[in-house]
Amino acid sequence: MPIPIDSYTNGQTHAEFVPLPAKGLCPTFGLSRGYYYALEKDGLIKLTRIRMHGKVRGRTLVNVAEVRAALLKIASGGQRKNKKGGK
Repeated sequence: MPIPIDSYTNGQTHAEFVPLPAKGLCPTFGLSRGYYYALEKDGLIKLTRIRMHGKVRGRTLVNVAEVRAALLKIASGGQRKNKKGGK
């Protein structure tokens, strides 16, 4: 069951997508780029990649609701599929 937004944001409006952190940890969830890529590889989230027409580089965005759901799933006993050095 999703947690109502007002219960943890004090009614403030937050973005649906946040950019993947360039370095360090994401200020929204405190996760690293590598952890987001691992969640995507495990099929728990889908990263959104956007770029302007004709450009090589773009931005990678994280869907806040998907990350929240993935973290709740992991916290409630759902294990990530891929772990370092194993199955």
